Amino acid sequence: MEHTLSYVLVTPYTIAKSRTGGVVSRLLSRIDLELVGAQMIAADASFTSAYAKILKDQDDPLNPGASTLLSTYVENNIGPTGTRAHRTLMLLFRGTEACKKLSDICGALYPENRSVESLTGETIRDTYADLIVDPKNPKKVTYFEPAVLTPRNQVHADKVLTLLANWLPGQPNIIENVIYPNPEHIERTLVIIKPDNWK
Repeated sequence: MEHTLSYVLVTPYTIAKSRTGGVVSRLLSRIDLELVGAQMIAADASFTSAYAKILKDQDDPLNPGASTLLSTYVENNIGPTGTRAHRTLMLLFRGTEACKKLSDICGALYPENRSVESLTGETIRDTYADLIVDPKNPKKVTYFEPAVLTPRNQVHADKVLTLLANWLPGQPNIIENVIYPNPEHIERTLVIIKPDNWK
C-alpha cells in the first residue's frame, strides 16, 4: 500500500497543562506509523487565518458544525494573543492510511461519533479533550478544547501540509513566546533524546 504523510498538532493548552508526554506516548505506542518529523511552532496571525480557513472549508455531512467549531478554536487559541505567541507541537507521521490511523487514535470530537469498536478512554480526546454543551440546548457548545488537531482524510492533510511547507522555512527553530523584563537572567538548556528511547 501507498505510504502517506499526515500530522497531529498538540494544542497550546495541552502543552501548558504538561500533557504532551501522555499524548506523544499514546501516539507512538498505539499506531504503526513512523514519526518522521517534530517541531515546536508558534503560529502567527497569517498562518492561523489560513489554517482556520482550511478547517472551515471542510465538509462533513455527519458533523456539519465540526468545521466551524474547529476553525473558531484555531482562530481563538492557536494564533498569538497580543504580542505573545502560543506554542503548538507539530508531529509528522508516515505510513499506510496515516490519516485514518491518526484520526482513530486521536478520537472523535463528539462522543456520539465514536466508532462501535472504540472503548471510552481509549483515544487521546477521550482522556485529554473537553466538549461541554449547554444542558438546555445540546447543540450549543459552551467550552471546547480538542487537545490535538488532525485531519480526517488525505485531501485535508495535503492542504495543511502544503501550508506548513510554505510557512515553516521562515520560522525560527527556537520559540520565544515570552518577553522577559531581565533577559540576561534567563538560562537555556538543550535536551537531546537518544534514538534508543524511540524504540
